[in-house]
Order: sequence, then structure tokens, then C-alpha cells
Amino acid sequence: MDSEALPDSTPTATDDRRRRARIETRTVGWLFPSDDPHERAQAVIITDISKLGVGFIYASELESGQICKVRVGLGPRRLARRIRIASSRANSDGTFTVGGAFI
Repeated sequence: MDSEALPDSTPTATDDRRRRARIETRTVGWLFPSDDPHERAQAVIITDISKLGVGFIYASELESGQICKVRVGLGPRRLARRIRIASSRANSDGTFTVGGAFI
């Protein structure tokens, strides 16, 4: 057995509460804040995405539990999914960091 101990700050698999790895990104996406098909899309900055959800920066606060639709990319590589808002945290610049789970 190796006599070197791991430092206390070394993350373990149990430290990450996420069920799926997320991909960090910085790309433009589109948010449809309601299910109304005639509502105009709002631009968002996608910050991360995984098989289970998406994180993005938005100009307004969204309510936890709210159902929205998000679209990322164009053409054949486009992803469009309904999401349930899980969190919406205020940033110092007046925007909000939002996390949503795909439904």
C-alpha cells in the first residue's frame, strides 16, 4: 500500500452531486420562457450542458419549477428541449445564473 496520503482538498466521486458529467461551454442559446408557441425567444448564454440539464445566464430571474423551452445550436446539431427551472441566482452585473433540468 502506498504510504502517501491524499490531500484533504482532493475531490472524490462522492463530492460531486451531479449524476452526469457536464460540458462547460460559452455559446448563445435561446429561451422560450413559456409554452406559448407565439412567444419570442430570448437570447441566453449557455454555460454548461449535460444529458440531464443545462446552465445558462439570463437577463431576468426565473421561478424555481417554471417550465420553459431552451434551444442550443442551429441546423442538424440543434438541441431543443423543455426544461424545469431548478435554480436562479443573481449575479453582480444584474443577470441571473439559471439551472434547468430536461423534462
